[in-house]
Amino acid sequence: MIWTNELASHGRDFARATGRAVDWPAEAPAAPPAAVERAVPDGPRGGRVPYGPVTPVPADAPAIDRLVGWYGRRP
Repeated sequence: MIWTNELASHGRDFARATGRAVDWPAEAPAAPPAAVERAVPDGPRGGRVPYGPVTPVPADAPAIDRLVGWYGRRP
């Protein structure tokens, strides 16, 4: 699950950095948000948890936006 989400989030970052749009399928990323939230705690962040503070994202946002928001990025 973590590797799938890492590939999805970094792939999304790469696409944004190169000005490309990605048509993410509704099921991407594969892991449910609850599993990600268990694997990567919301606090404290920094040090052993190398992510910024959680970025609030609407519950009905696309899964990729919810994932990157949890990892501290702006969707």
